[in-house]
Amino acid sequence: MGINSFWLFYIENDSVLVSLINWGNGRYYVASIGPRVNCDINNRQSILDAVDESLSSAASSADISEDQEPLFVGLVIPSSWVSEDGKITKSKAEIIMPIFKELDLKPSGFMSNDEAILEEINKPNDLPASFINLYLESNSFELSLIYLGKIKKRIKKFFDNEFNAQLVEDSLIELNLESTLPPQIYVYGKESESAVEILKTFSWVGKKNVETFLHFPDIKLYQDHDLINIFFKAITSQMIGGGNPSHQTVPQAENKEEISEVEEIKQPEDIKNTDTKLNGEVTESDLDTENLEELEEVSFENFGFEKEQSQPEVIETPIYEEPIIETKIKKEPVSFNFPKINFKLPKLKSNFLMFIPLFVLIILCFPLFFSKANIILFVTPYEFDKTVNITLDSDATELSSSIIPVDKKTITINSSVNIKTTGQKIIGNKATGEVTIFNKVEKVQNIPKGAILIDSKNQSFELINAVQVASSSSNFDTGVMNFGQIKTVISASDIGPEFNIAKNEVFKFKDFPETTIVVKGNTDFTGGTKDQISAVSQQDKINAESQLTQKLQIAADEKINKEFNTTNNAIKETVQIKKGKTEFNREVDEETDDLTATAESTVSVFVFKTDLKEKILTQFLSQEKGFSDSDLNSDSFVFTLKINKLDVSKATGSLNIKGYSLPKIDLDLIKKNISGKTIKKAQEIIKKNNNRVYNFNFKISFKIFNLVPFSSKNIFIESKTESL
Repeated sequence: MGINSFWLFYIENDSVLVSLINWGNGRYYVASIGPRVNCDINNRQSILDAVDESLSSAASSADISEDQEPLFVGLVIPSSWVSEDGKITKSKAEIIMPIFKELDLKPSGFMSNDEAILEEINKPNDLPASFINLYLESNSFELSLIYLGKIKKRIKKFFDNEFNAQLVEDSLIELNLESTLPPQIYVYGKESESAVEILKTFSWVGKKNVETFLHFPDIKLYQDHDLINIFFKAITSQMIGGGNPSHQTVPQAENKEEISEVEEIKQPEDIKNTDTKLNGEVTESDLDTENLEELEEVSFENFGFEKEQSQPEVIETPIYEEPIIETKIKKEPVSFNFPKINFKLPKLKSNFLMFIPLFVLIILCFPLFFSKANIILFVTPYEFDKTVNITLDSDATELSSSIIPVDKKTITINSSVNIKTTGQKIIGNKATGEVTIFNKVEKVQNIPKGAILIDSKNQSFELINAVQVASSSSNFDTGVMNFGQIKTVISASDIGPEFNIAKNEVFKFKDFPETTIVVKGNTDFTGGTKDQISAVSQQDKINAESQLTQKLQIAADEKINKEFNTTNNAIKETVQIKKGKTEFNREVDEETDDLTATAESTVSVFVFKTDLKEKILTQFLSQEKGFSDSDLNSDSFVFTLKINKLDVSKATGSLNIKGYSLPKIDLDLIKKNISGKTIKKAQEIIKKNNNRVYNFNFKISFKIFNLVPFSSKNIFIESKTESL
């Protein structure tokens, strides 16, 4: 394939998605989309493997060979990867640059995801687009405010727990814009489907103190195929110098034959003298549809990777003033006459003229009676951190300075574990064979059972039964000596095939000299075997016991969370596990590959009584500085227990109480004092009478004379803290 085809890389902080963009039938189209592959963006090899997997799948789906694959790449990245000078940050560039070199690809430029969406949504003949772009990640989100076709501000926020719409609303308030926000939110990224449901069920309008949107916003979800169609249109628009090329968005290459007939656009063979910058802008010097020269490769310096600047945590684009678009109208000479109209102004008396300024003032001030003000006070909370010695008593009924009454809950848990055995056991059989024992002396020889014989290889054998060997005899007439002899069976002293020796082997007794006794094998020795098998070791039993104890602890925690935390506050530090006898299905040295241990345990735990937490706070913090001046919220406090002694009904130790409370603020008095005042004067009054207020956010619907509404009923105040 030529350069009329290119790869589209969409890289996020935890995944990569590669698509193939082709030219055919007079327009660009999506030939194939690879799978989204998860990766570690800070690991060069991880992202390289993810790109290679998604790219290979996209190439396979498009049914193209390796030599047909395009060389050029268009890149889409999160906006937080782009530094203030419009280049990719140094840390991300150090990862991305080697990928192109490793895969032998040539970068043609990049766009941030929000800029690409803005590029596509902005239509040449329509009004400039205004919307809110929300890109979600695992533990953060990037919010971009687009107003009249420009990215006004970007904010990146991190969150510890699950995503919720309140985080988005707080970020929108933080923008502190005087104009009303555009009521469109475009959502994409990780777990965006669940996020859309959360955003759609959130109460954006009708709140007492906050009015983010004038009406409920339109929330739109972009899936992966939507994003690819948007990104490739934006990139190809930039490639031909910001024009409006023809596009076709189809998921597979074979769909090209199904393209409906549209205005014919000849296929460009090349793009000449194209200088692609990192912010996605491409200047086109020539587009010759019949004879275009080969595309000039873009160097990595022009590609825009940053060498010096580091990536800020929050990227904020400066707000630019909208340019005034002047339209020149050609003046045509026109000749016409106005009709003559004769009228006379009524004569006003001098005493009536003095009331005109008053009437004008009333007309100007009339909207103030209908104006509404939403005010957010950012306050410094009272912080508490106190440790007291206490006793948790399941028999007590009243809270005191040292006794906290608790309930005791008991549950039964059955658990078992199965582990692979690590012990080894050698098993086998001893080799046996028949021998003849010869007695050389003229004396009967008695040989006991178990007598040891040694072969030529110094291997030991033993006599299976006791034997008596007759004495030898001599025939002087013939000159022949006849040995006394007896046949018997011997066995190897140990197991193993090495004792399977051939017949005619000569043995000697360990305790009888060869001058007296001689032994010779009559048969081959057979039956000697040796095998190593898995068996239970003592350490296996110890390991199974330890794992069973851990599993019982985990099961106890899960059971406590399920059974008790729905209605009470279980005190996990007081969990007591009384484990019953552990039963094993095998004993030590038994042959087996697996060992199973089971036990039944009783778990008990102390839990706080219902509605006791607020009483505990009052009991132990009532004398602390600021407590009487704060609005107590028990959900803002955390209890940490350190148990020194624990028995069946009591637990003694220390209790640490840590948390914060917002200061008490008389909102009705503030409304009364600031109504009808200028915003500056209202801020001075609030600051003077509430020393823990450190910042403000005023949002007034009618800013006539910069005054707060005259009616306190139209003033809505909410207090927040950003310090925790």
